[in-house]
Amino acid sequence: MIKAIVLDLDGSLLNSRKEITPDTKQALLRAQKAGIRLALASARSLNGLARFARQLELERNHGMLICYNGGLITDAQSGDTLYSRAMPKELAAEICRFLKQYDVIPMIDRGSICISMMLSPERYTITAASWTSSATNPEATSS
Repeated sequence: MIKAIVLDLDGSLLNSRKEITPDTKQALLRAQKAGIRLALASARSLNGLARFARQLELERNHGMLICYNGGLITDAQSGDTLYSRAMPKELAAEICRFLKQYDVIPMIDRGSICISMMLSPERYTITAASWTSSATNPEATSS
């Protein structure tokens, strides 16, 4: 008997328009009704999985969200963190300092806030935005 289905999003569950097709959605809702637990797995952030979790009713059906290639696993119903393997702050700071020499935009996810460091000619400008409102944080700082 099947107890769980773990689904990758990009290139697997989602079609070329990054959507769950109606037939797939109905099949997965039936599977959950039959007692099979669903887990969405992706390199995406928790916020990046939220829309698909809602579509598949994972909260109601006690599904799981596997983010950052397994670096964070949460229970969709309770919101509890089941597993977390975050990078130490000191290492993240060192990596950000190293990346200043390259044309990249590092992004740091702090749960409900995403921090991006936009490269300007002289320095990084740090901007924080809420995942829920996407509003710029008035307390954002530049360094």
